[in-house]
Amino acid sequence: MYVGKVAYVYKGTIPANTSITLVDGTKGIAGSAFSGFKVSSNNLIGITIPNSVTNIGGAAFQTCTGLTSVNIPDSVTSIGEIAFRYCTGLTNIIIPNSVTSIGRGAFSGCGSLTSVTFASGSNIPDANFEGFAFPEGEHENGDTLKTAYSTGKAGTYTRNGSTWAKQ
Repeated sequence: MYVGKVAYVYKGTIPANTSITLVDGTKGIAGSAFSGFKVSSNNLIGITIPNSVTNIGGAAFQTCTGLTSVNIPDSVTSIGEIAFRYCTGLTNIIIPNSVTSIGRGAFSGCGSLTSVTFASGSNIPDANFEGFAFPEGEHENGDTLKTAYSTGKAGTYTRNGSTWAKQ
């Protein structure tokens, strides 16, 4: 369901093995719009986000365990708190250089996420790179990717256990 040009909330049950394409011209994805707490969490396996979206709201895809990849377009500037939390099927993500803010816990609980690429020209200010944004292992009690990014900036980072390092 849309409110204006914002994907507000998915109504109903998502059938198994569903991929959704958001309408061109969509400006944002509201918080909890596709949250697995509202839909069948493993049924959403793909989402196509148009290049018009600038904001992915908090918990927008939280617990969508069926998602294996997400293409974040170059138009996105902000990824909200816990936006992809517990999307356990995600294995890698590319953060475009347009992103200037990543909310607290945005990708926390994504235990299969072992590769994050920050596009060339990426420069997220430390103050806008919220804590515990990426998985750190079983206890998620560190910020090794944030720390590595603060010195390395753009590039691909991989996780070995609870430690992220630039490749």
